[in-house]
Amino acid sequence: METQQILLGETDITTFITPRISIEDRRKSELTRIIEETEKSGVLQSEKLPLQLLKIERENYPEIDLSFLSMSSTLQNDRGEIKAPRFSVYSQKDDFNKFYSEIEDQVLLSIGNFYISFYVGGNSSKDEIYDPFGKLLIQSFNFRENLTRYNDYHIVTPTSKQVKSFRNYVGGKRKTLNLSSEFNGILPTVTKEKIKIAKSIFPKQVYLFAETKPDEWGHKEYSPDPLIVGVSLDNRTYLVDHFNTTKLEDYVRREFLK
Repeated sequence: METQQILLGETDITTFITPRISIEDRRKSELTRIIEETEKSGVLQSEKLPLQLLKIERENYPEIDLSFLSMSSTLQNDRGEIKAPRFSVYSQKDDFNKFYSEIEDQVLLSIGNFYISFYVGGNSSKDEIYDPFGKLLIQSFNFRENLTRYNDYHIVTPTSKQVKSFRNYVGGKRKTLNLSSEFNGILPTVTKEKIKIAKSIFPKQVYLFAETKPDEWGHKEYSPDPLIVGVSLDNRTYLVDHFNTTKLEDYVRREFLK
């Protein structure tokens, strides 16, 4: 088994990843033969998951536990502080462009809820984040009381202390807090090739995870150690790649300003 330290930004997530088991060339060739024969004869609906699992084994993707998405960072200003997600999630659907989080204060006279939503997407359109990710990210705000869903919203009933802290931070009652981040790294060529393969195995379910520091919300972020993750048809998550990015500014300087 291969074991090495995996950092997501400054967070060690090694223990969240199942150790990778080496696969023999003979086994990989056999998997390729079965996959090609199955696809050639036409894939039935009942065969989609088994076929996907064979491809996952062939690519030797280790399973990854994404519960680390519930980890928090602390946002501070001159009025107060609140807890917020430590990580951003970007989707292949918009080329790993932007991540949004929104909290609406709908509490009136100590009665009501906070409405929380998470989105991925570009400037023209936004899509609700994959629901299991949202359920983990919402825990980073330390809102766990009476969690329910309504349309695109996660609804929580905050304590009076949480309402006070939130309103101190945003500077008033019944306001909305918007957090957004934009990935600003250049993907290495080898990572792009791995993503291309992953897209064929996990259709529309390939994501990039990056650490977002408190002062990076609302800005283009540069995370040195992001992850690429695929979600299978049975909702299990697999690590596709872990890599170092290149800052866009450094890439332009190196490639075009010689």
